[in-house]
Amino acid sequence: MAFFEQLKSGGMAGLWKRRLFVDAYEQAKKDGTWNIVHDRTIPNEKYRENETLLRKSKKALENFMKMPKSTKQQFVGLYFEAKKEETRVRKLAKLIDLLEQNKKPM
Repeated sequence: MAFFEQLKSGGMAGLWKRRLFVDAYEQAKKDGTWNIVHDRTIPNEKYRENETLLRKSKKALENFMKMPKSTKQQFVGLYFEAKKEETRVRKLAKLIDLLEQNKKPM
């Protein structure tokens, strides 16, 4: 928050001349949304569900299980960020292909 206070006091006055930005900033401070920390942890049931899906390919599952937690989070997150079932099916096929090659998603 100190960074934005410094900007507001004249550090980078050009940004603060944009009324929409200032209004949004002050509204967020007022209603408390400025201090909300978004929890990006993936629940354990998502990992278990992902492992169940990966059982279609023994090699993909083996490689997934050997990967560090941060890489597993990427794979699980990429699959579950899709909202439509057909998108999840396409993503799962791509992720299994990457895992069979023992590659990271990004």
